[in-house]
Amino acid sequence: QPTVQVISQSQGETTARQLEMIFDGVVNNQAFRQGVAQTLGQPGATAAQICKSLLDEADAVSGKDPLVQKARQEYQLAAREAYRQGVTYVVAAGNHGAFARQLEQLGVEASPSAFRNILVCDHATVVGANDAQGRESSLNSPHSGIEVRALGEDLAWHSEDGQSGVHSGTSFATPIVAGEILRELDKAPALTPFQLEN
Repeated sequence: QPTVQVISQSQGETTARQLEMIFDGVVNNQAFRQGVAQTLGQPGATAAQICKSLLDEADAVSGKDPLVQKARQEYQLAAREAYRQGVTYVVAAGNHGAFARQLEQLGVEASPSAFRNILVCDHATVVGANDAQGRESSLNSPHSGIEVRALGEDLAWHSEDGQSGVHSGTSFATPIVAGEILRELDKAPALTPFQLEN
């Protein structure tokens, strides 16, 4: 009997997300910007230069650090084994569309890997968001490897304790895709992850 298992997680980390947390301070707070520039050994650096340096440094750590590489290798082995056993694994693409445009307006050229969720791999299906008209959402992270999209804008939610609201994001589109996969597996349980993705 097919089932859906939801793993509670925030959006997968990206190097861009790390910069996004301090971006407003770098751009709009002169004292903060000067402090970051001093820490980087680049006194007088512009906001664009600081952002580029921080992205490059985060990319270097992500790409070369032995602990990061070991963790990535173990994760990919686990994802491959799950795929081999017929587990369809869906991952949210991320919501860095607006931030990518801000960096571009500032003149910062980020590497494509800056916006790629670390959970994306060959054995996962990457889910992006659509708006209510079925158009690709502007919140989708660029270069994120999106393979399938579902409604991910202005979705109403309700909790068991009576709270409710409206939210948008690829993390909201992902469970919709998981539900569609479950419906397909109910009809044809022998479908492989590759067949489901296509």
